[in-house]
Amino acid sequence: MIVTMSKIKISETDQFLHEVQTWGRSLDFYKQENTYLKTRLSQVLDNNSGKTFVAFAEQYNSRFLFMDDYIKDLKTDLKLQMNMLRDYILGNQTQQRPLENLQKKLRTEMVNFEKNVTSLKHDFNQQLATYLDLS
Repeated sequence: MIVTMSKIKISETDQFLHEVQTWGRSLDFYKQENTYLKTRLSQVLDNNSGKTFVAFAEQYNSRFLFMDDYIKDLKTDLKLQMNMLRDYILGNQTQQRPLENLQKKLRTEMVNFEKNVTSLKHDFNQQLATYLDLS
């Protein structure tokens, strides 16, 4: 038995809008998650002042700050895409190619960003666990 999938009917702009809104919510979540990680690092640093741990803390603090900047840049790109979508919906057909190109770029960037932030969180927690005093 062969099952064929029929194509769903949805406009390209509806799909683009859905993706941009979804990415915006994800970035809000990751910004909050990054804040929790920085807070956790600060809490642990308050009780640990060894040179090795301070170096670890500085490294991860820098990575968390970089993630904040990355989120800010992605949000700026999402805002640009929303503006281009609005213009396209209002009839500015010259926006079609730039709109499609930016959407494709954002898809790739969001996949890479989510992989990086998941890896950063995992690495931080794994390495932090090696510093735990279980005695």
